[in-house]
Order: sequence, then structure tokens, then C-alpha cells
Amino acid sequence: MNAKKLYDEASSADSSGDEEKALGLYESALKGIDSLSLDDQKGLLLGLGSTYRWCSRLEDSARTLNEAKRKFPNSPEFSVFLSLTQLDQGQSKLAVANLLETLLNESKSPSFLQYKRALLQQIEMLRTS
Repeated sequence: MNAKKLYDEASSADSSGDEEKALGLYESALKGIDSLSLDDQKGLLLGLGSTYRWCSRLEDSARTLNEAKRKFPNSPEFSVFLSLTQLDQGQSKLAVANLLETLLNESKSPSFLQYKRALLQQIEMLRTS
């Protein structure tokens, strides 16, 4: 079966709550990831990382989502889902720091961005404490 069909089946299983089935399909689709469109590659990596988290495979989740962040640095969804994994790993300060950083990078709200300097200081404190 080709990567696109595997990815579509994995997404369907994931949406229906069958994470174990989805996980195997995502992992199989991963072998052919380069044949997928960029949007499907993102969906595959996000689905796999999220499903690893739901299956309590937190290290695999963090690894997958970090790799996805490197591959797609302008896709904030990976940082958000990585923060959920970090929270599950007991890394709450790092999770909050990453969420704040994502908000700062994605927000266009002047009323929010006026606090950018203060928030950057908080992010640094969260990451180093």
C-alpha cells in the first residue's frame, strides 16, 4: 500500500479513536513520507507525534514533533503539540515557555505584543529554572 493510502487510513483510525491501529499505519506511512505532499507530510508527522502521546510513548512523541519542527519551522502546530507532550512528561515550565513563544511568534495583536519584552524574559526564566 502506498504512503498516501496508509496516511489516509491512519487519519481515519485516529479520528475514530483507534490510536493503536492509527499508530501502526502512521509508522508504515512514514517510510514513504517523501512521496507525500507537504501538507500530508505535516499531517502525518503531527498525527504520529500526537498518537505516540496518546499511547504514552512520550519520548517518541517528543522526538517526532521536534523533528517536524526542524523540518517545518514555520508550522506552529508542532510546537503546540510538543508542549502537550512536555506537559505529560512533567516539563510544565518548558511547555509554558514553548506555548508563550509560539503565541509571540504567531500573534499580530498590538495589545498582546506590547508585552513582548516582558514575555521574552518570562520565557527565558521558565527555560532556565
